[in-house]
Amino acid sequence: MFAKNLGAAGYDNKLIREALNIDKAGLSQMRAVTDGALPVDVIELVGAAPGIGRDRWIGLAKKFAALKPPFSIERLTLGDEMTSDQRFFAVLKSVSEAPAPLISDMIEVRVGAALIGTIRRGRAGVTISITAKDQPDLHRWISKNPEEALMAFLAAGTSES
Repeated sequence: MFAKNLGAAGYDNKLIREALNIDKAGLSQMRAVTDGALPVDVIELVGAAPGIGRDRWIGLAKKFAALKPPFSIERLTLGDEMTSDQRFFAVLKSVSEAPAPLISDMIEVRVGAALIGTIRRGRAGVTISITAKDQPDLHRWISKNPEEALMAFLAAGTSES
């Protein structure tokens, strides 16, 4: 949306690419999302979705392009408590034949107000994500000691389901 807004304000593509530190292909991919079949109101409804990434946004835009009849934003039911990543998956699920991860299967782990990480459960497995931004020391330790981290988890007891 930032690239789209810069273009709408009259800035040329070269300046937009420099501002975002991307090449022509990167800008083209961004525009495929914001100027294509994906409605701006859906993009704004989802929000930043920092855990999603460009490829998933492009995939969502392609799904919207294939929709017949066109998508109606009114059919979405999104809770106020949802994160932007959860809103993305809810939109994806609503337009996908193959089910997307359920929003109830995406959990933020917090200690007080501090975000420790996220856990996503899916059909293929479980992903635990500890971001360097939110927990730099824990992220660094797990990155340097992945086997020890998994062994500590196993030692804590995995008999519960």
